[in-house]
Amino acid sequence: MTTPAPDWLVAPGQRESSPHVYPAGDRRVRPIDTAVIHWTASPHKAGSRLGADARRIRSWLRGERGETSTHFTILRDGQVIQGAPLSARCWHAGGSRTADGQGFVNMRSIGIDFENVGPLTREAGGYVNAYGGHHTGPVWLSDDGRAWEPYTAPQMHAFLTIAASLVDAFPVLQDPAAWVGHEHIRLTKQDPGPAMPWPWLLAVVSGGASPMDVTDWSAVPGVIVPAEVVA
Repeated sequence: MTTPAPDWLVAPGQRESSPHVYPAGDRRVRPIDTAVIHWTASPHKAGSRLGADARRIRSWLRGERGETSTHFTILRDGQVIQGAPLSARCWHAGGSRTADGQGFVNMRSIGIDFENVGPLTREAGGYVNAYGGHHTGPVWLSDDGRAWEPYTAPQMHAFLTIAASLVDAFPVLQDPAAWVGHEHIRLTKQDPGPAMPWPWLLAVVSGGASPMDVTDWSAVPGVIVPAEVVA
């Protein structure tokens, strides 16, 4: 007998149940075969650790900022907030198609969002985000010279821990091909962008490494280690 996957991977205080989901039992819900990675496109919050804005993310997950949802959001400071049970399907990748040409991605996938503003634009005196606001956090330059917000070390470690748990819950996700960025399944999207350290993710989900193996974050492309987490 197959053991059912747990619905929640985080403690009750780290949950926000979104109203914008297809609940378990909905006839459109299909077995999980894909995990899709996004960014929230949200800017840094001044004065908070690493620019994390838990209040904004919780408001979004409760459906107060639009009719979208995701299973997990990983904040810049490493907090993980789960927005829906794993038995539900979220509204995170509508209109997308996986590499095999199949649609209905929302009905068969886990959505994971990073708190990250995405691309940045160079202007006199620094960088601005897509909202026109001054970017106060670190900046990462891709090989083509474009600027992006990098993912933080606490954020990536939390993500890899969640990814390993998802593989335990859904063994199909042990296949690296099951993990995609929004940009890979919809041409109009850019997330999670070139700062995403795919090699570490694929090593963890395939069983070649555990999240605890990733200790030297300075060696991970695209990740800037904040001074306060270097011990």
